[in-house]
Order: sequence, then structure tokens, then C-alpha cells
Amino acid sequence: MKIFLLLLTISSTIFCQEPTILSDKIFEYQSDYQKIHGWIESQGLFIENSAKLENLFYLMNVDHENQVVHVGYFLDWENEFPDFGRTFKTTPKKILGQILLPLVYTNFLYIPNSGGLQQIQFGKHDVEGIYAKYSYDDSDLTELLELRFELPGHNEIKVPNEKLGITMADVSQDMVPWIKVASWNHLFAPPVKNDQTQKFKAKLFPKDKWQEYNMDRKRAEVGKKYLIPENSQ
Repeated sequence: MKIFLLLLTISSTIFCQEPTILSDKIFEYQSDYQKIHGWIESQGLFIENSAKLENLFYLMNVDHENQVVHVGYFLDWENEFPDFGRTFKTTPKKILGQILLPLVYTNFLYIPNSGGLQQIQFGKHDVEGIYAKYSYDDSDLTELLELRFELPGHNEIKVPNEKLGITMADVSQDMVPWIKVASWNHLFAPPVKNDQTQKFKAKLFPKDKWQEYNMDRKRAEVGKKYLIPENSQ
């Protein structure tokens, strides 16, 4: 009953949701710095348990004053569908939630790709964001300085993290971010670096696709908000 009340609360916010606007200047800016674009696109991400990832998009911004490059990676899945504990370990209570959610929220009456209230509220597909900060020198990326992503439970984590003992070496290889899909709803954790890891090349997020997915709504926030230099401090 509590889950259905939660769904009703969520649905009531659909038409009053404040969009998070990513300035059009970010898209205009993407045609510059071809050398940096080339590196980001060729290196991409290492992803463990990719869970049938469909696309890996990115947008980036160069902060000349601080000699850093801000990159938002956007992981695009066609659908978000519970796995009922088959792939991702969970509890009986959470499995019950996974049984109920597809009735109206993630996929109407368990029909794959039917959307549900989730798609009405946020937009097409399930898109999650990861933020990476790189240092650069004369258009060469020189070091991966920081990585941010959401843990299961939607708690944002910044790496390196002394409190949790997570270093950049735990989430990167040769400056390439290395992440693990850790839940059925596509949230993340540091990898265990096993044979389920794949390397995905990134491609620039097309503006028409951004609009099609309603990305100016409040979604994939970790990938968006730190693209703006003043938010990354």
C-alpha cells in the first residue's frame, strides 16, 4: 500500500516538475576542442555488468582558468525492468517492491517498453549520469581527477573518498573511468574488475536526441550539473 501511495505522490508532481536546464551554450561549445573530443570518444568507459546498455553519450566543457575538462557521461538504457534478484542481490522486501513497480510505474502491467508513470514524468528510456573531471595541458588530458556517480539508494558519491577508502585507482584504468552497474534500476558502484567488464566508446549526445528524451527535465543530474564550472567546486 505504501508503494502505491508513493507512486501516486510521484505522479502528482509530473505537471509541476521544475526542469533543470542545460544551457544551449553547452551544445554550441561541443564543436570546439576536437583533440579532447577524440580522446573522450575513443576511450569511453569501462563498465562492469553493463545490463544491455544501449548508448554511451557524453557532453563536455573546458575550464581554461583551472585547466580542467568537465565531462558528463550519459548511459542510455531502452528500459528499466526489475530483475527480481536474478542478477543483482536484493532482499525479499525489495523484491516485493520490484513486483509492484511495473504495474504502473516502470512498465504498465509488465509490458516491456510501455513506459509507465516513470516515462511520463521523466522522458523516454532510462538515462543515468556520471561526471568525470580531467586535468589538461595544451589540449592533452593528463589525469583523471574526480568521478561522481549515484550508489543504489540514489546517494551521490565523489571519488576519491577518504571516508569510504575509495581511490581513483579503484575506479579507473589508464585515466579511463571504470564503473559497475550495481542495481536493476541502473545505479552504480566501484567495480570488482572481473570478466564481465566491457569497454564502451562514447559518442556526443545529439541535441535532437537530448530533446527527444526530455533531458532538460530533472534526470541524470550527476552527469549534467557539474558540466557548469561553478557547480563543480
